[in-house]
Amino acid sequence: MWVIYSIVPPLVISFFIVMAGGYRIIYANDTAFMEQIVDDGGVKRVEMPDGTIVIKEAYREREDINKQLRDIRVMVKNSRDRRASHGWLYYIKLPDKEIKRVNGRLCLGCHEAANEVHPYFDKNKKGIFRDYLFIPLVR
Repeated sequence: MWVIYSIVPPLVISFFIVMAGGYRIIYANDTAFMEQIVDDGGVKRVEMPDGTIVIKEAYREREDINKQLRDIRVMVKNSRDRRASHGWLYYIKLPDKEIKRVNGRLCLGCHEAANEVHPYFDKNKKGIFRDYLFIPLVR
């Protein structure tokens, strides 16, 4: 089963998250909700299990949602894959193009910030290590 994770601009509940560069609708598989909270010497860390898949539909403007998709971004947790960055493989699908794996720091460069206080969604005010996810999937 897939869960649509609906998040939005501060203080408004809706189906979207506003981030730098537009709006996102985020989906996660059941495995994503089986994360572990680990106490790492008094510091809590969220660790996502292998098999976690997070899919983000990206739109430039709110009015584009369900009309003009900019791209689809995918994160797959597979810590055994040597190509993975900190256990994650990143993919992108542009309209009319094949899906491709993103190499290098393009995705990781931003997602490292998810492990500290940041300006998105709940802002991770406690600076908890979230395994490179901006959204808290803890149920």
